[in-house]
Amino acid sequence: MAETRHPAPNLAGGWVFNASIADPSGAATGLYIHGNEAVCNVLANCLVNPRCDVSSICGRGFQNYIVGCALVNQLLIGTGTSAIYGGGIAGGVFGGGCGEWVPSNDVLIHGALNWYSGTMALASVFADGTWNLYAGGTAFVTGFFWGAYNLTLNPGVKFVNLTGSTFTLKATLTSGTLKFGTSTTGSKYSGSGVFVDGVTITPANIDTGGAGGVGLQDPLTGAAFCDIA
Repeated sequence: MAETRHPAPNLAGGWVFNASIADPSGAATGLYIHGNEAVCNVLANCLVNPRCDVSSICGRGFQNYIVGCALVNQLLIGTGTSAIYGGGIAGGVFGGGCGEWVPSNDVLIHGALNWYSGTMALASVFADGTWNLYAGGTAFVTGFFWGAYNLTLNPGVKFVNLTGSTFTLKATLTSGTLKFGTSTTGSKYSGSGVFVDGVTITPANIDTGGAGGVGLQDPLTGAAFCDIA
């Protein structure tokens, strides 16, 4: 029987500085794959015109970095763990993989975000679009999450405040609307197995919470805004 040999994975890292990455389609439909089988892959101070697909299949820690870049089109988050430091995203974000995404350092995110699975850790983010988090996705907030965004938690999603501050001052600092699915109200736990329903979902009401502590939830779907308790 013939012996089959598989090539060893690339264990190097790659850096790209100050590049303008063109969209060959000329119609905003091109795709740039920022992915790797290496230790890490870094874009720094680049202009990315096509959609940017971030995925990795190996490596330790963060496998992909986007540092101070301008993404003209949509950011697609797939497998692996990636971080984005500063810069801006003009075309929104779509997350459908099983990895972790960490946006930080006052990154500007314009447009819609749809997050279907994996973990999102928000560490100083400005947003002004409509964000939908779906079952299988979890968000942890460790820094300011501010702007004019609208945020919807769909069944099973937890939005957890790890900032050490309040939802009002840091974790959901927005002029937009917070919702569970299509509802702008939630429930707070008042103790002894009793929930008080019909509480408008605002940062202040999340902070007030109930006997169970900070937070509001939808008892029917399991979606919740909650603190680290």
